[in-house]
Amino acid sequence: MDELNTPLLNQQVKNQLKRGKPISAILFENTTGFEIPIKQKLENLINWMIQTEKQPPDWEISIIYINNETISQLNKKHLNKNRATDVISFNLTDEFSENPEGEIYISLEQAQQQAIDYSASFEEEVIRLTAHGVFHLFGYEDETEEKRNHMSQLENSAIEYFQNHKF
Repeated sequence: MDELNTPLLNQQVKNQLKRGKPISAILFENTTGFEIPIKQKLENLINWMIQTEKQPPDWEISIIYINNETISQLNKKHLNKNRATDVISFNLTDEFSENPEGEIYISLEQAQQQAIDYSASFEEEVIRLTAHGVFHLFGYEDETEEKRNHMSQLENSAIEYFQNHKF
């Protein structure tokens, strides 16, 4: 099976393929000059989130790393907010979709600034924003204080899992 030699497939995913189990497809695209050396770990984290949240195992998720200018354009076009933001998620699943699918856009410029503002590492902020975007795909919202607090707890559990597991 040649597809098992693909560098993006981790051991857990390889094992799922061998057993014929459906797996999520997680794709990364980076349009910035920032380096993201933890893509494989993020893929493992997202698969853990899918299992923990009892989501269908065959999610198709694209994570697109962009700059502040591009995320500002997306924010204005889709959310009528004329400013940069850190993460925007689009659940693309509809009645015609075979699998649940979504896109997550993350501004790495914003992530870098927030890491400084919150005294966190750049890696930790990218993890938080990735988790935040995935939770939005799963239907969680953050428009009220109560919902923001719940989302923050979910993000913290994802970061804790990420930090406590060697991938």
